[in-house]
Amino acid sequence: MANKNTEQSTDTKNNKKRLGRGLGSLLGVGGASLDETEELVSDTSEKKQASKEPPKVKSATEAPKVEVPDTERIHWVAVENLEANKYQPRKVFNPQPLEDLAASIKEKGIMQPIVAQRLSANRFEIIAGERRWRAAQKAGLVKVPVILKETNEKDSLELALIENIQRDDLNPIEEALAYQILVDKHNMTQADVAEKVGKDRATVTNTLRLLKLSREVQDMVAAGDLSMGHARCLVVVEDKELQKKLAKKCLDLSLSVRSTEKLVKTTLEGKPSDVEVETSETRALQALSKEIQRNTGAKTKIQYKNGRGQLTLQFYNKEQFEGLIKKFREWN
Repeated sequence: MANKNTEQSTDTKNNKKRLGRGLGSLLGVGGASLDETEELVSDTSEKKQASKEPPKVKSATEAPKVEVPDTERIHWVAVENLEANKYQPRKVFNPQPLEDLAASIKEKGIMQPIVAQRLSANRFEIIAGERRWRAAQKAGLVKVPVILKETNEKDSLELALIENIQRDDLNPIEEALAYQILVDKHNMTQADVAEKVGKDRATVTNTLRLLKLSREVQDMVAAGDLSMGHARCLVVVEDKELQKKLAKKCLDLSLSVRSTEKLVKTTLEGKPSDVEVETSETRALQALSKEIQRNTGAKTKIQYKNGRGQLTLQFYNKEQFEGLIKKFREWN
């Protein structure tokens, strides 16, 4: 009989282990099993009801339960007990992707726990996963899986920043502001920041320079109306009013980065601007120029207006010229 009880106990333990590994795999967290989860809710009536229930009698053959540290469990936390990270670098959450995530969560649940730190007995601040938390609320979830992490202000910002950068969730201005906080509040060098976020120092430096743009131009970059390339051209203009004027001209004329660079250069030199307006026709001519250059190996320039113009192929030595002639005769 003792052997039978021992076998049953062993089977039970094995089943629990298999179940725990399944949950850990599903949520992307190693080492946490169903026996290692804890429910954290704000409704005290649930706790009172639980305290009235008689204690369960343990089997004599049941193995003693190992106490799992608070930070190594998956906790189920009521969504209203969570709050956004005050150092969250991401300020804009696009509605449509959020709706798509909410639909996915409604159908399949949250596949990766939110990371948070405890503020009080029933209050938690999100370190990573605010987008999942917002989508979970839209999906109507009452509780979400959370991993607790003990962290300080600096680490909290770093983790939130790194998560967003890895997911490509930040616009250039949000990224620049987050870098600036690390530099100003935490005495980090640009090299330190680059190492933390896994980017080269030049990228961090160029991103930080965007904060020299006027507030209005920064808003254009944050909204995606101006690209990072456009912004880098405009940042050299110190006069903020002139900067805004040139940025507006870029938008009105749909200028390319190259044309914007030319516009800024001629303006700062006091010369009249003759930038090319980007149209479907100019884009087609640019593509054709590149195609001819690729086929001939010669630098190509096309000037075209009202059905007239000229095609120029440049060569730099006799051999290149003879190669062009040979190609033309082959085509003929």
